[in-house]
Amino acid sequence: CVRTIRSILHFIATRMNKQQTNGPESRTFLGYLNYLSRNLLFAFTEMLDRMILYFNRYAFCFVALYGVSYLDAAKAAVQLFKSRGLTTLFNDDIIDLIVLVSEVIISLVCLVTAYVYARFSGITGAYLYLFEVCAVITGYVMSLVILSTIQSAVTTVYVSFARNSRDFEVISCSFFDLKSYLFSF
Repeated sequence: CVRTIRSILHFIATRMNKQQTNGPESRTFLGYLNYLSRNLLFAFTEMLDRMILYFNRYAFCFVALYGVSYLDAAKAAVQLFKSRGLTTLFNDDIIDLIVLVSEVIISLVCLVTAYVYARFSGITGAYLYLFEVCAVITGYVMSLVILSTIQSAVTTVYVSFARNSRDFEVISCSFFDLKSYLFSF
């Protein structure tokens, strides 16, 4: 949510910056107001950027995994991702989009199921709409609970990988090595 607000404000501020004129109309009251509002938007986006650095789920994961205070965890998470070159992952985590799409799909499946059930059982009128709204809300809440667990697991894997990537190395072996190992007993 904060990232979305930041992106919208940054877009508006850059659009205002592109429309800036240096002619006589920039010396009017509206020109000064435009200049002031543009600089306020840039300052606010900078503040949101700093908030995103310290208020993120990676810091919560760091607290849970390593038992440090929240501010120390937030600083350590940012430094860890920067030192490993994973700031793109930190900024553009695709799991959020996947979770959102999954929540919408589950809510729509619950809506269709409720509609079909209501039609076969004879529910009509206002009760039909109430039944469908309750189904969508129930589906969304259930998917939110289940998918937030998956999202937390993915975040834990990201933090653990960034902290020590050697723990994720897989020893490769061929099928024949495995077969000879299993049948050697």
